[in-house]
Amino acid sequence: MNLKLARVGERGVRVSSLLPEGTELVADWAWTPDGQGLAISLPRTEERPWRLERISLQGQRELLAGGEAGLSREGIYTWAPYGLTWLPDGRYLAYYLLSNSSSLNADGVPLEVLDVVEPQKRITLGPCLPYRQWLAWSSQRNQLAFIQGAGREATENKRLMVLTLPGGRLTAHGQEGWVDSQPCWLPSSHGGGLLFARGLSNPYPDISIAGGKVLVKDQRI
Repeated sequence: MNLKLARVGERGVRVSSLLPEGTELVADWAWTPDGQGLAISLPRTEERPWRLERISLQGQRELLAGGEAGLSREGIYTWAPYGLTWLPDGRYLAYYLLSNSSSLNADGVPLEVLDVVEPQKRITLGPCLPYRQWLAWSSQRNQLAFIQGAGREATENKRLMVLTLPGGRLTAHGQEGWVDSQPCWLPSSHGGGLLFARGLSNPYPDISIAGGKVLVKDQRI
């Protein structure tokens, strides 16, 4: 229920509070690409909607996006953004929208991309498993590579997708009978290509991987 900043220098460590004690729960955070602030995720409560804010190193706050307010005792609702991942130039922010149900989150959640300059332009993608390492931005091309597909098993129904901005064009790169994971863009000096892992779909993996067994057969980069 707080957010603190530690400045480490030759004379020691100086700690300051960006959010005072007992303020709000911070569900997730990510440094802005320029290093001058943070994007923070604040979950939905009875009094407030979920919010994405940018907070400077001096504690100045700016609302980037928000959702609905109030809680439902019986219903399912969006709880908080998670897995905040910036495009290197700071124009776009990708994140998953977690619900108040851990079971539903394990089966896939929406992936959303926010245009910080025009925050009303939010693109919703998904469903996806909320893995931070399944999101990868290309700074040269304004492209987001991500893994799409419902179901908590990473061994089936997971395919590589690429979102191109600002137009929002979505390109599928999956292959029937195979599953993808771990996208990673090469730097422009190496051609700017996209690496990812692909292996045979395996709906009923052996959960015991001892003895050299793998969950995804014939997986290669």
